[in-house]
Amino acid sequence: MDDSALVTAADVRLMQGLAQRVAAVRLDLVNSDASVGELAWIWGKGHASTGPSWRRRLWFAGDDLIAWGWVTWTR
Repeated sequence: MDDSALVTAADVRLMQGLAQRVAAVRLDLVNSDASVGELAWIWGKGHASTGPSWRRRLWFAGDDLIAWGWVTWTR
């Protein structure tokens, strides 16, 4: 089943919120590619070149984002 969608700016804000919540209690779990600033940087620079092929999947518990994944590919 494919329930992925294109990555949007709203998705990045959700991911940043999760990164903030995790960093507040377990900073050791936030790697350099998943910090609040790095998420914005990666998405901003990559969206222009790979936006049409950049897919994401978000997992929620109620209204709270609890996990995410993204992937991009070139043909």
